[in-house]
Amino acid sequence: MHSAFRAFLWVTSLPCVALACSPVTADRILGSDLAVADPRLNALPPSVVVGYAPLPGVKRLFTVADVGRIARMHNIVLDDAHELCFEVPLHALSNSEMVMAMRRVLPDGTQLAITDWPKMGIPGGDILFPLSGLEPAEMNGAQIWRGFVQYSGTRRTSIWARVELRQSFHAVVATRDLVANTVLDPSSVRSENWTGRIQREPVARTASDVIGKVLGRAVKAGEPFPLAAVAAPPVIRRGETVRVEVRCGPARLALSAVAERDGRNGELIDLRNPSTGKSFRARVYGAGAVLDLEAGNML
Repeated sequence: MHSAFRAFLWVTSLPCVALACSPVTADRILGSDLAVADPRLNALPPSVVVGYAPLPGVKRLFTVADVGRIARMHNIVLDDAHELCFEVPLHALSNSEMVMAMRRVLPDGTQLAITDWPKMGIPGGDILFPLSGLEPAEMNGAQIWRGFVQYSGTRRTSIWARVELRQSFHAVVATRDLVANTVLDPSSVRSENWTGRIQREPVARTASDVIGKVLGRAVKAGEPFPLAAVAAPPVIRRGETVRVEVRCGPARLALSAVAERDGRNGELIDLRNPSTGKSFRARVYGAGAVLDLEAGNML
């Protein structure tokens, strides 16, 4: 009994040899991949698809039965088939790779520090960190930036990093908290060298970019003015009676109409003919509007 027990221990303690996996970098496993893994399968058509590639970190196994079936389908005689294993090659995600990818989308002069990231293996491919992947800043100013690795043509695997970003540039900032629909005057703005969080949209750089314009959304004191948040004031107000010039070829006709919404120069707005009660659209020019009947508009 004692010697049998020792034999049992000796047998069960034999090392387990893992099946080596062949690398696959496309999104499908082809005949050419099987031929590399087992040269006896060289007669397989190189471009024939035999299966999907595994996800990163996962192994795709072709059993003895799978390999034998594929061989028979292509009239290949195998005396003894072997299991074949495939996996996507991985390498450790590095700080330098992420910095290079982030710098491609960050404005010039942005200070960047990566403080944490998953120590994970990633497939070879393009590392991308779109600005849309930046999450709101944490209490300490750090932000999670979500990106991905584009590999095998159409496949992606997600990655992330915790970053600290500071951007410095000359800007026009609000002198106080401003609410939407504020008409900006010189007392509302000041110019300064601004340093703060990354700006995802262009901001005003000179006072002339904002003074006299209307603020479309609230801006806090000390914050730059996004150019998309300011617009020229309307030259026509809703409810106003405006002069409309109707054009049809060389003919010209003038009439009065009531604006049904605010309008800025060059915009198409809805107007109502008070005589007929009918609405129509015309383009704003100065304090009036032009209706071009040849463009398909009707009174």
